Amino acid sequence: MPNTLKDAVEVTRRMGCRYLWIDALCILQDSLEDWKKESQNMGNIYRDSLCTIAAHCAKSSSDGFLAKAIHSSASPVKVRARTSPNGPIEKFESFIRMPGDFKTQVDEGHLSKRGWVLQERVLSTRILHFAEEALFWEDAEGVKCENGDLLDITEELQNGSNSRRRMKPDVSQFGVKDWYEWVERYARCDLTNESDKLPAIAGIANVMIAYTKRPYFAGLWMDHLQYGLIWNPVSPLHRPAYKRAPSWSWASFDGQVEYSKKFATSVSEMKFIGISERPGGVGTASLLPPDGPSVLEIQTAVRTISHGSRLENSGCDPTEAGPCSRTPGHYCSFRLVDESVKELGGWIGTVAFDDSEDRGGNEFPKDVVCARIGSHEGKPGYSMLVLARTHKFENEFRRVGMGSVSHPGWFNDAATISLHIV
Repeated sequence: MPNTLKDAVEVTRRMGCRYLWIDALCILQDSLEDWKKESQNMGNIYRDSLCTIAAHCAKSSSDGFLAKAIHSSASPVKVRARTSPNGPIEKFESFIRMPGDFKTQVDEGHLSKRGWVLQERVLSTRILHFAEEALFWEDAEGVKCENGDLLDITEELQNGSNSRRRMKPDVSQFGVKDWYEWVERYARCDLTNESDKLPAIAGIANVMIAYTKRPYFAGLWMDHLQYGLIWNPVSPLHRPAYKRAPSWSWASFDGQVEYSKKFATSVSEMKFIGISERPGGVGTASLLPPDGPSVLEIQTAVRTISHGSRLENSGCDPTEAGPCSRTPGHYCSFRLVDESVKELGGWIGTVAFDDSEDRGGNEFPKDVVCARIGSHEGKPGYSMLVLARTHKFENEFRRVGMGSVSHPGWFNDAATISLHIV
């Protein structure tokens, strides 16, 4: 048995537990059928476990983790002290270990960059982290270092990082904003198999579905589409080798995405009709292609870009959108300019394309329309999807980007139609 697995057995025995679940042993590695069956139950396994062992200091199954986590690299300190109030002064050596850096060793460690680990961490009620310099205990009350100190994570939670929130019994308290914060973190993680994009986060979705009864498809919640549809590329996105999700889902690409907080309280400006099927559809929740529906049908105002509308670069690269050299981690978008609007020189909003191939020069691409999705609560303007015709069925489109317009009357003369987005 590999050393990492041996160490896990030792920890389990020392905790007085009889059973240990290890995915590499409990899922038949060469059986797709067994993987499909067990992967749909992964969320329940971690949610119902007594404790989850996280071996951050083991890079492989052969490394082991107990020796690295327990034996400190600290040098001994020579101490002269009395061991009792009236006793003699004695000389002895002591090892002093400072509290470990939880953010660096755990949050930013190699294990937390694995896609499957996010739902394991979110759903587990207790986690014992074995890191390079310390042990950490994590539960719903927070994180404790091995010396008993409760680590202060208030600042990180205020900054929007809720990776350590637990799925408490009252899951209804977690809303769609929590879900999409998890999606943002998940999109930064790595997956060995690109087909795991939806299955690796399906455990969280299935728990929320069971408690809230919300309709869920391909990574989005249908009762809050005005927010779920408006995901924005943070870095250049890459299409997987095969279609694993519809174009309107963040899961259709690999790469970092984000949800703008200004759309979090948006009001829906569309009507959700339903999800329909097309031959060769893709999976939903934890299902694999080609199972399940894939075509989103909505009814909303659609504006065809008139001749004279153009895109102007708003970032650092004068030729195309890309990573911004001025603001690390930001992905440059384009200004949408409509010469028919006189205010502000025609600058009415911004557009970000999912794939650079979908943009043709500085003129707005042909056969592309803007579909109104939501309005800013208490502010003028709208969020919108940028869609391209597929030319396969009438009013059938695919998503090519997203954007927002600040001009309140830009959709006033737009026709309201039913769209089928694949």
